[in-house]
Amino acid sequence: EINEQIDNNSDEYISFPETQSPKQEIIEDTEKKKGFFNQFASYIAINPHNYIDLLKMLSDGIADL
Repeated sequence: EINEQIDNNSDEYISFPETQSPKQEIIEDTEKKKGFFNQFASYIAINPHNYIDLLKMLSDGIADL
């Protein structure tokens, strides 16, 4: 029974969607991350004890990536 289940499900993993070249996406992501983390680092330097704002900024930044 287990072997049959594996055989039945194997088709799900064979095909992959076609994707465009990731080069441009990587460049855009890198610029986003660089800008975000520069902002984040300067914010930490100015407000080292404001942890709730830091967490909010981190979660917003991660959501944008």
